[in-house]
Order: sequence, then structure tokens, then C-alpha cells
Amino acid sequence: DRIYTLHFDRSTNITPATASSLENAAKNRGVVVATPTTIKSVQLSFIETLQQLSESEGLQAKKLRADATELAKVLQLFREGVMLLDEVDLLLHPLKSELNFPCGEKFDLDAAESGERWGLPIHLMDAVYFAQTGKVSTHEQQGSALVILQKLADQIGEGFKCKALQRLPHVTLLSKEFYHTTLKPILAEWSYLWLQQQHLHGISREEAVQYVLEGAAAKSENKTKTMLIKDEQERILIELGELSEAPEPTEGLMRCGSSLVATAEEANSTLRRTKTRLVEESGREEYLRLQLSELRVAMESCEEQRAIIEDIYRLDHEFEQTLSNTAKGLADAQLRITKVSKEIDDLESPHDDSLDNSVIVWYSKAFGHAVGAHQSVISKVHSICTHLEEQGMTVVRCGDVDELRERVHPLQAAGRLRCVVLGGGETMDCCGQNCESSHGGGCIVCGKPQNNHHGHNCADGRRGAWALSLIHI
Repeated sequence: DRIYTLHFDRSTNITPATASSLENAAKNRGVVVATPTTIKSVQLSFIETLQQLSESEGLQAKKLRADATELAKVLQLFREGVMLLDEVDLLLHPLKSELNFPCGEKFDLDAAESGERWGLPIHLMDAVYFAQTGKVSTHEQQGSALVILQKLADQIGEGFKCKALQRLPHVTLLSKEFYHTTLKPILAEWSYLWLQQQHLHGISREEAVQYVLEGAAAKSENKTKTMLIKDEQERILIELGELSEAPEPTEGLMRCGSSLVATAEEANSTLRRTKTRLVEESGREEYLRLQLSELRVAMESCEEQRAIIEDIYRLDHEFEQTLSNTAKGLADAQLRITKVSKEIDDLESPHDDSLDNSVIVWYSKAFGHAVGAHQSVISKVHSICTHLEEQGMTVVRCGDVDELRERVHPLQAAGRLRCVVLGGGETMDCCGQNCESSHGGGCIVCGKPQNNHHGHNCADGRRGAWALSLIHI
């Protein structure tokens, strides 16, 4: 019995050789050794392929259909075979037996091109470990960097004392409030040093740190400023007597009842008294109007700022959309190039249907009792046969010509024959040094026919030789 190994994961491309190898193992009563991850990956890959097949069309659908067929063959062989499980309690444990198997097409994660996605977290963790190791690897320990690191180390020490952090088995956060109020501002300053290494420009240190701490709050800040200015304007207008604290009595308000109307009339009376009082206090009125003028200027500034923020958000959205369209266009172009290249390859090198067959007939004296055959050569022949069988091929070994004829013709008639291999593991009988006879076929020294020779000598002066016997199938 032979032992086969099966390796399969999410990145493995299923081929007909995989199912053929397992079929060959079943025919030869072989043993297939595989990990639990391999078995689960085959099942999950089959499910994922079926899902992608339902959403695809054209050449891609054809390839997915072929992959699904091969995976189904493998799963069917699993179902028909006998499985021996080592440590079955762990393999079938619902909490300990798991496999991370992401679905869908592979694509680069955001900020993964130059390593920023993991570069920044490593930079931040380096500062945290500085409190224990006293050194960092992502930045030089001098100047402002050393000041920030020492400040963070001191605060981490304080966190251990007040039980906001846990020291063992490693630094562990126990209080979110301690992080946001104490550690986060220091880490924001440390992250700014990393941003400088990434050639950040056009923004001050304070603005960058504020953005790290508060995020993209420009819109909300502008809205808050606008509301505060409007409230202050209304307060001043009310104090000037130009705006009533209560709304003007509308037709709807009149229908609500006499009490509401009385309230509105009282507010209007208050407004008239306020105007009279301000006439008497001319200095106060002048001060309020000056404030109102400054608030109008501030409001105009807020409006301009809001327009700029809207433009920035719009341009950022357009930029992202352009990048997405460009990436999609490149992917479509690459798909078309691949399709055209495949068509060109098919035209230049038409597919040989015999290559889809898996039966190889090998004639060699190494499979019989050849005299003069070298044992090392025979061993290599058998090693090659074993390697072919591991790749899913079926190798039919023949030790004499009659057996070769009996095996080849039925396989060829049934359309199962891939190729015939002649020779290996034997010494070849050829004409000697004194031969002057004419020979057919190619010279075993240079490969050219005899009419390209000077007698028995090759064109380069070497002595040629021809095989004395040929095998006819």
C-alpha cells in the first residue's frame, strides 16, 4: 500500500490531478494523510466556488464550473472512503476546532501598498513597550521623541499605581477613561512623529494632533459656531428691541386661544418698552450694535469656512471616485488582455485532447529481468513512475514488447491513453566502431539521419552510432 499526502488551503487552485491522485489512491488501496484544515478548506472552497458561479458568466463561469466539478469529485471520494481521526475530541470540538476562511476575491487592504497599515500600529506599540524595555526601534531616541516617550512611560507608571493599567502578563488597559484623558493625547503626539516620517506637509503640528484626537470634526465645529453666533445675534436684537422673544401672532396662533394671543401681545409690549429704554441709554445701544456688527463679520467667516469644507469633502469624494473608476478600468483592461492572450495561445498552440488523459504506458527493461541494466538507473525509473502517480497519473509498466502492444491499443481505442514512454534502465544495442552498413532513423549521438554524415562520422567529427533494433507498436 502507498501513502499519499493531500495539502489544500484557500490559495490552492484545484486541478484534475488532485482528484486523479485520490482516485489512484483508492484503486491501489492507498492511504491519504491530510490535516483537519485541508478537509475543511476543500468543503469551504466548494461552497465558495458555487456561490461565485451563481454570480458569474462567460469564461469565468466556465472555469468556476470546472473547479466545482473537481471539488465535487474530491468530496465524493471522501464520502465513499473510510476516515481515521486522531484526537477526535479536539477535531470535533465546537470551540477549539475552527478555520479562518475569508470569502471573495483577494484584494489589497487599504494603506497596505507601502506598509502604513501595520507601520503605524507598530510605531504606537513601540512607545508603549518603551516603558518596560527602555528602547524603541521605529524612531530615534532623542529630542522631542525622547521627551514624549518619557512622558508616556511616567503616565504608564501612574496607571499601574492607580489600577488603570495591569502590568502582568503584559501592559493591559483596565480603564478607558484613563486612556482617553491621559494616554491618548501623548500617543497622538507620538503618532505625529510617524506622520512626519511619511512626509506629512501643509498642516501644523497642533492641527495634526487635534485631528488624531478628535477626527474629522470640521463640519460639526462649523455648525456649532454658526448656531452660537445666531443665538448671540438673536439675544442682542431682543435686547435692542428689534426682535420679539415670542413669535408674531399668526392666523394659526390666533386660533389656538386667547391665552396665547395675550402672551404674544405682552411680548410685543415688552419690545416697545425695551426700545424706549434703549433710547434713554444711547451708550448701551451703540455697544450692542458694535457687537452685532462683529457677529455679522464672524457669521460671514463661518459661511466661507463652511463653503471651503464642503468643497474639500466634494473634492475628496471625487478623488476617491476617480481612483475607484481607474482601478476598475485597469481590472477590466487586464481581464480583456488575459482573454485575448488566451485566445492567441489557443490559436498558436491548439489544445491536445490526449493531455487530458491520465494513463501513461511505459516500456522499459527495468520492469523485467534485463541483463546489463544498472540498478541505480532502474531505481530512478521506478522513482519517476511513483512521482507521476503522485501527480494523479496512472502508469502502466510493461517489460516486453508483446505486453506493450496488448496494453496500448485498447487504451488508445478507448481514448484514455496520454502517451507511451519507451526506454529507461537498459543499455542500448548499437552498431560498433567497424560498422559500415546503412541505417535508418536518427543517429543516437547527434540525432541527425545518416545522409547528414560522412560515412559513420557526424558533422562535428565524432563517431556516430545507430540502434540495431526498433520497437514497432
